[in-house]
Amino acid sequence: MKDAGDGEDHPANDCAQHAQQEQEAGADVRAAVEPTCEHQDDAGDGDEARHSGDDATGAGERVKTGHALRVCGGGAVPSALMLPEPGRPRALSSDLDDAEHLLTVAVGLARMTNRPAARARVLREALWFLWEQPRLPRPLLRSKYPNAYPWSPAAIARVRSGQSGGLVLEHLEPRVLLVSDLLARADEWSPATFAAELHRRAGAAVVTQEDDRRLTTAGFARSMPETPDGPWARYVASGIDVSAFRSLSSASPVE
Repeated sequence: MKDAGDGEDHPANDCAQHAQQEQEAGADVRAAVEPTCEHQDDAGDGDEARHSGDDATGAGERVKTGHALRVCGGGAVPSALMLPEPGRPRALSSDLDDAEHLLTVAVGLARMTNRPAARARVLREALWFLWEQPRLPRPLLRSKYPNAYPWSPAAIARVRSGQSGGLVLEHLEPRVLLVSDLLARADEWSPATFAAELHRRAGAAVVTQEDDRRLTTAGFARSMPETPDGPWARYVASGIDVSAFRSLSSASPVE
């Protein structure tokens, strides 16, 4: 896949700021606090693809792993975990214009009720080539995988060992859900709300095909679990330790 080209960073507008705040608020896992338990902090240092899914030092940089411990009856068990920020496309100065054109496409496709599978695929491809790929924070590995996004340990190991392929740019919310909502509400969007929705639901990570199969095996290839675990809910429910995800910036891959 060819590089769609660098975009110009745009100062965050109100809708992008609101979307970012919403996503950040949903990224932390809530602690289950028992009234009779005493809490103490134990901060520790933790360490070919489908379109299923801020700057190079921001969105994908892994945060420090922190556990809030519940001390009950002499034992201490972890009750909360700080999760990494999902990788996110950049806001560009062309966001509203691009959103207006994509919205026109979505409205037209929504009226083609006789070809539901085809229209969903067309919109998914348009979102990738005209919205997401041009906004991926540079640098990119193989024109697709942002170094700054969170990478699974297995994905980092593949790159460092020189293996080609086997990577997935995985959207934390399955793309099928976003596309379905965009089409179902096509007549309700304005360019501004359409752009805000695309930014709000664009969280992604770089994983291996094996990592991706774990999500499918757990039943979350096309759905989100009903849990309060924020954008990483599918990973948490699938038993994937996302606290070990980190950016690829230190791996220095060869393009």
